Amino acid sequence: MAQLKELIWTREMVTRFWNFERTRPENFFSFQVGAVVARKFRKYFLSDADMVDYGAGTGFLVEDLLASG
Repeated sequence: MAQLKELIWTREMVTRFWNFERTRPENFFSFQVGAVVARKFRKYFLSDADMVDYGAGTGFLVEDLLASG
């Protein structure tokens, strides 16, 4: 049986991993369930409140929040 080597994540490996993942938005949490999250939490948002988007992602969740009113 082959012995497994310990995987040590280098900065280059992390960068390569995320560069690859970024090409697959269908795997993003907000792409998959953003509409459900927006619908479930809509009742907690004030209709006249301002919201801030800090830009931590591709914007899929923001689009779903805007679409849900």
